[in-house]
Amino acid sequence: MCDAIKTHKVSFALNPTDEWASFPSHLQDVVRQPWIELKYFTDGAETINPEVSRIPNTSGGIYIFLIKPNVVPDVHLYLAYIGRAKLTANQNLRKRVKEYATEEKRLKIVQMKEKWGPYLYLRYLPLNDNELIDELESELIRAILPPFNDQYPEVYNVAMRAAF
Repeated sequence: MCDAIKTHKVSFALNPTDEWASFPSHLQDVVRQPWIELKYFTDGAETINPEVSRIPNTSGGIYIFLIKPNVVPDVHLYLAYIGRAKLTANQNLRKRVKEYATEEKRLKIVQMKEKWGPYLYLRYLPLNDNELIDELESELIRAILPPFNDQYPEVYNVAMRAAF
């Protein structure tokens, strides 16, 4: 049991409440829109859920990976990762989300899939404004500090400004 706990340990930082309170109101309206949720894998971390193919390929958007064991139904979940997909000639929401199934270089993503694949869920919000997508992703990461994100751009910018 102790070894299992050690290999599944994830460090995270809980942001100060003033960071939550400063979440921009115009983005709060966007986040309150209905998100779509689906289980990411159908069998552990091997087969991507066929429902992922129904994610729009005509929009960009924001997506969140959740670890959802549901020990306490609809309450017991961990927000693990926040990402974005811009709508470009080479990228869209469906394509970006599918890329995680074969990700092998980003160690945190690989760990997330290997350790919690059977409990990995995806929530996504289709959006068409690429500037809004960038801003929303940045603000969500700043306010939440998800443990499997590698970069926290706004957090580092604020810390660097405070240092000087």
